[in-house]
Amino acid sequence: MDTFTSRTATTAAAPDPSKHVNYSYGMVLGVDDLTQEFAYLTGRDQWMMRDSIGYGTLSGLRVSVDKDTNGETEVTVGVGTALTPRGQLVCVSPRQCANLNKWLTFEKNRETIQDLVPFPPGGTLRLYVVLCYRDCPTDNVPIPGEPCRTEQEATAPSRVKDSFSLEFRFNAPEQTEEDALRDFIKWLNDHLVLTDEADALTDLPTFIKRLRQAAQDAAAHPQSPPDFLYDSPFDVMNVSADDACQFFRTAFRLWVTELRPLWRPARFGATTACADDTDATRSADDNCVLLAELNVPLDATGVLDATQEIEINEERRPYLIHLRLLQEWLTCGAFDMIEAAAATSASPAVEPAPVLPFVSITRKRDDPQQFQLWFQLDARDNDVAVTSIEHGALTAFAEQDDTSAYRNRLKPLRLELLKPTWKEGDRQRNRFDVKLDASDGDLVRLHFDMSHIRVLHGRRERMSLTEYARRENVRFVGQVGKAIVTAFFSDDAETLYR
Repeated sequence: MDTFTSRTATTAAAPDPSKHVNYSYGMVLGVDDLTQEFAYLTGRDQWMMRDSIGYGTLSGLRVSVDKDTNGETEVTVGVGTALTPRGQLVCVSPRQCANLNKWLTFEKNRETIQDLVPFPPGGTLRLYVVLCYRDCPTDNVPIPGEPCRTEQEATAPSRVKDSFSLEFRFNAPEQTEEDALRDFIKWLNDHLVLTDEADALTDLPTFIKRLRQAAQDAAAHPQSPPDFLYDSPFDVMNVSADDACQFFRTAFRLWVTELRPLWRPARFGATTACADDTDATRSADDNCVLLAELNVPLDATGVLDATQEIEINEERRPYLIHLRLLQEWLTCGAFDMIEAAAATSASPAVEPAPVLPFVSITRKRDDPQQFQLWFQLDARDNDVAVTSIEHGALTAFAEQDDTSAYRNRLKPLRLELLKPTWKEGDRQRNRFDVKLDASDGDLVRLHFDMSHIRVLHGRRERMSLTEYARRENVRFVGQVGKAIVTAFFSDDAETLYR
């Protein structure tokens, strides 16, 4: 029987980032005191970063797909820096590379892929390139202690080095605050119209009430992905250009005081320090930043199909514009844009945007609850095809015979977007199957969010439908605002058009 055993240090509780050492003459400082002071100083730095600056890519970190010397496909992330959601700086150097096909063939990854993408035949796998912060103990030095210890027990790291990890993931990291911020700005752009006309202007109390109501309605009807502010196409508010400053100042005040706390991680405000960052509140995605989404084509065996290109989508990547760029833009560029816009709006030579048909709906005879959507985007040059419709980009409501307020007259319908019925190169493109739980006789209202519908323009250029409409200076039948199109059809008809 062994009488002597190894003695290990007791794990100390995490230091409170709201406390710093109160230095007094004659006070003996120990490890706990130095650790506490470090936690206070770094905690305040991170607190300032995440509350006043935000997070995302700062510089570099370009994601690309290349071939290595053996002809294997690899995903490359360039040198660069980022700020994590918890307020820590991450530096990636040198350039990092990952063999995609090797990663796909790992046993645990193949099992997950089989659940996500049934094959044969092959399909498209969605992967996310994610950058995370981590630290690494380093520089071991001898430490005093008891005898009869191993060499490993006789040394301890004297430094902790900032580091990083880059990963492929099947799910994107949580970025609720980033998504909510984008939705807030989009809601303002879609619902506020500046005008010089004095008729039918919205007053400030009404604007505040509608903004708050939009947040409440979105919370009461959760979607996937979530809609943080309810987008009613009939809630367009006319605001006098002279009052624009007051309205936007009010909107940003409501964001800071009421809306941002709804979608900001609760762990960042759970203590009296208002910046809780203890181990107990951390999750796997606390310190991770999304760099890119990869749409990876697979062959019938579930490995990379080298005959097709990998699509890199960086639309959801959060990033931060540095202050010097904003200063230059506000000093010089913004005024030029405003003057150009004013000159364009005042010029009588500007042609109005052509109005194009948007969608047709046809019932499928073999399943009364299935319909086929046909996006009528081939009206110009026959070179536009819808490639994907994101979750939440299409919503459906049944009209109700009710004299109450607008929102109370709409009954949300369960809608399932099925796979497209066309392939690239097929003349019968822009067709998607939809399953809808509408009842016979319902008047159905469909809302399309064009900013979340991606199209292929020309040969290889991919963009959102909103961007396409802006570039081509077109509007669609049923379009309300900059990004919403509304279509109606009656469920008891066989072929229906907007």
